[in-house]
Formats: sequence, structure tokens, C-alpha cells
Amino acid sequence: MGPNNRPYFLLRDTTDSSVTRVAERLVPLKLGPNFRDIGGYAGTGGRHVRWGLIYRAGATPMLSAQDQTPVNGFHLKLLFAALPRK
Repeated sequence: MGPNNRPYFLLRDTTDSSVTRVAERLVPLKLGPNFRDIGGYAGTGGRHVRWGLIYRAGATPMLSAQDQTPVNGFHLKLLFAALPRK
């Protein structure tokens, strides 16, 4: 699922009738259950993180060969491992 190929949903707040556009963040992988797109989150100045730019995941070395195909299609440039210090 690329950044231009995802369902979007409109959520209306019943208290003030404001509308928020949201989309599924989870990338459907067989062995990557927590692989998510960080796009859409609000940043400073009313700007938002672009979809398809930053992803987060758990154990990426455990991805299956089948999972590698869509992940490779994201053309990731950097991979950071945020591990606790021992």
C-alpha cells in the first residue's frame, strides 16, 4: 500500500462539527505486524507529515520474503534502530 493507494475516512466531531481526514497507517505485512506509515500527523504551524515519507516498525529483520516486496517499493533511504542502551 503506497502513499497514494490507501482508503481515507472523514471523522466529524459532534461537539463542534469539525471534520478530520484520517487514513489507515498499518502496512499489511505477514510478519511485520507493527509496520506503520507515520504520515498525516500534525506538526508545527499546521503542517502535516507527508504520507509515504517515514515508517516505523518493530523487528524488520523478521520480515518474510513476501513482505520484502512492498517494503522495497517504499524506496527507503535510511534505517534507524532505536534500541535501549545496556
